Amino acid sequence: MHSDPTYDRVRCAVSDLGLDPTGADPVDDALAAATETGTRIEFPPGEYLLARPHTLADVERHAWVGTGEDREAVRLLVAEEALPTPLTVTGSRDLLFDGFTFVTERSRPVEWGLDVDGSVTVADVGVTDRGDETTHDEPSIDRYRRGGIRTLSVVGRGAVASYEVTVSGRICPDASGPSHTPAANVSGPTAEGSLRDEIDQYRFTGEVTAFSLTGPADVRVDGRPVSPTRLPATDGDVVRVESRHGDPVDYRLDADAPVGQVGGGAVAADHTIEGRTSAADGWVTSGHFDQFETEAGSARLFQERVLVSPAALSAPRNDFLVAGDVEYTLRTEGRLHEDADPTLGGGTRVSETAGVTDESVHHRFDGGVSRLTLEGEGAATLAFE
Repeated sequence: MHSDPTYDRVRCAVSDLGLDPTGADPVDDALAAATETGTRIEFPPGEYLLARPHTLADVERHAWVGTGEDREAVRLLVAEEALPTPLTVTGSRDLLFDGFTFVTERSRPVEWGLDVDGSVTVADVGVTDRGDETTHDEPSIDRYRRGGIRTLSVVGRGAVASYEVTVSGRICPDASGPSHTPAANVSGPTAEGSLRDEIDQYRFTGEVTAFSLTGPADVRVDGRPVSPTRLPATDGDVVRVESRHGDPVDYRLDADAPVGQVGGGAVAADHTIEGRTSAADGWVTSGHFDQFETEAGSARLFQERVLVSPAALSAPRNDFLVAGDVEYTLRTEGRLHEDADPTLGGGTRVSETAGVTDESVHHRFDGGVSRLTLEGEGAATLAFE
């Protein structure tokens, strides 16, 4: 396969090109101007806002490389206008993309078109959404003001009511609203309070994964009235575990994002539920459920009210398609299937495949791309759901 290219110049995205690493200002113009043959662009840790799609056409020996400890340190924030294809390569060779994460709003799909005439390497690249952001320590919500901000209001009806809400991202009191809730009532992704005639208002990212209410109150999400019994919001995956015969069933349910019980309940911090039911349990996540198994008893599994095979939860969600006269190697962070039927689930638990094709090949996989190399003349697509 192809050896690493040499470059005529190395440019720091911040100090040399003037890109804003805070994500406040778009970097499109400066980045496009630096897209030229023989240039390696190095991105220091930070957030870089892509406000429009980018096309790399007819360039050689060009690289985008994150210099953080891992790909999460360099985050390319993809605006709505840049979706679903923020980056396209056409007629280019000797390209390298390494060490960064595309960040979208609320799990929007991302497609990456690679029309190559030579070689392309993609290493340690993934896609996430703002709903996954739970690791920052700042109490301020200002860093999220650029997008993905949602509001939740609890409106008292004159009698004492208590509530607790958990989200998949971050939650903070909304200082611009009529909230009286002190910051001490917020801990990580969870806020709680009690009120009588007041209005408690919050800003948050992600989805509501758990909500419980005792006493009379009205609830609004993003300014719209919502019945407390309809929370958590069901924008993500929803599953129902139902005992077949009314006998106790012990089960385990895994997801790639926080899990809350439909109608309220605690969130599973490690994204895993170990449950027991003689009737039915409902669970919701802002991401995807990816594994279900029973440890005792017999259960049926419903996803979005449709009866499904438990194996369907573990079906891979991302796609790699390649066509033309191309030699390729793909190494992923999760399971990888060859021409897999996504309704079957399961599959070989391997993470690497390689081949030479003069027609077309389709793989489905989980997680990010650890390394992808392409050499030849053809077209490929990486699609992250």
